[in-house]
Amino acid sequence: MSNKSKNNENYTIIIDSKDLKQKQVIKEDETLTAERRPKNDDELFSEWLMLNERPIIEDGDLATPIQKQNFSLKVPDSIIMPTNTISSTDSKYLALDCEMVGIGERGIESALARVSIVDFECNRVLDEYVKPEQPITDYRTEYSGITKDSLINASSLKDVQGKVSEIIKDKIVVGHSIHLDFSALQLPHLPELTRDISIYGGIRNKLPKNKVPSLKTLAKKFLDIDIQSGEHDSIEDATATMNIYKHFQAKWEKDIENYGFQATIYETPKCFDCNSILHFRSNCPYNSLN
Repeated sequence: MSNKSKNNENYTIIIDSKDLKQKQVIKEDETLTAERRPKNDDELFSEWLMLNERPIIEDGDLATPIQKQNFSLKVPDSIIMPTNTISSTDSKYLALDCEMVGIGERGIESALARVSIVDFECNRVLDEYVKPEQPITDYRTEYSGITKDSLINASSLKDVQGKVSEIIKDKIVVGHSIHLDFSALQLPHLPELTRDISIYGGIRNKLPKNKVPSLKTLAKKFLDIDIQSGEHDSIEDATATMNIYKHFQAKWEKDIENYGFQATIYETPKCFDCNSILHFRSNCPYNSLN
């Protein structure tokens, strides 16, 4: 397959002779993107990677369509489990989910209130309530499932940090927007030892590109189950997360082996006219081509 390029002062068109599709590589000042709107979840994840000195590449579209698998029920009954045989190497995978409560004025800031971890077979490894160090101003019970009574005998953040740190040491941790969980736990973990189902290209390329998909959306689409119908349960969420990961595991790990961890990360396009991540729609030069 051969490629030809045409250059212009503002953009480069790359023509793929195999499928005659055109892609644009935009040359512009990146400062245009920084001040236009609040940071989205993808950008927060990008910052987390940067803090760990791991760059992000711009194209994570590596996955091929997933074949339908056979499933059987696994406790808890609301979660569907694949029937695939568990290999010894799968013992290195854990799924993590946290529930938050609100602190500070009007409860806008988040603090850890519960942390749950399950293994590859979705057995419970850890499920502990955590007493925030600051006064709680909003329990967010409707979403978190946390009440005042839930935290009567809750552990301290320091104790839970020690337990979680020991459990996840050298493990690959699966999660949904997992950087937020690690932020709440105030624990570091190498990005290469995470599998975030909210930003994997093989998942995101099958969904609308304008926002990060919720765990509820992913569970319905890929597992055909309903979760989070009422209060959230971090054990249920961690189990669903692990099952979604298992649905994509073979291709995901092969992508990492062949192309590197960063190549599997999807970055939300800022412009929905040409799917560029470099500029917003209002600054898109695409229309100048017509």
